[in-house]
Amino acid sequence: ESRTYYDIGGSQLIEAAKNNKLEKDGPSSVDWTAPLQTMYNGGQVSLAISRKVICRGCAGSNSARCNQCKERCANELETVQMRMGPMVFNQQQEVASKERCKMVSHTIVVNVERGMAAGQTVTFKALGEQRPKRLPGDVVVKLKQEDHAKFKRRGDDLHMNVDITLKQGLVGFQMSFMHLD
Repeated sequence: ESRTYYDIGGSQLIEAAKNNKLEKDGPSSVDWTAPLQTMYNGGQVSLAISRKVICRGCAGSNSARCNQCKERCANELETVQMRMGPMVFNQQQEVASKERCKMVSHTIVVNVERGMAAGQTVTFKALGEQRPKRLPGDVVVKLKQEDHAKFKRRGDDLHMNVDITLKQGLVGFQMSFMHLD
């Protein structure tokens, strides 16, 4: 996390994060449908995500490097004093950001542990969209299970339906099939 904070705002942002002076954005959720075989046996899967990243040092600059930063950053919160009669109130309002952003694609590797169930999540710290004067949120990958042609999952067990004849049911039979292991 410290490396990510340094890349965003340098040592000043790391100090602000240590002193709890900055708020952290909420998590971004990504749903991913995994094949039953991957969830049963485990494995690694690469996912591509896109997010806004603040271009450090590009506020008000027109250098060649900063010309790539064409996206509009999220609004910033600013505290202003409002006067109502003899009282003065502090109020937060959104103002347009002076920072510049760009869209960046990242590839994240999701480690699907053996036996993970649908609905479980994998969290990637501080990989959410960047907003000025805020710490980036987490990316949460929520697993969904893809249906399998032969097997159905119930809890930690695999079930397979097989149509058999009456004779096979009374006398018995042998059948071979490939298991997911």
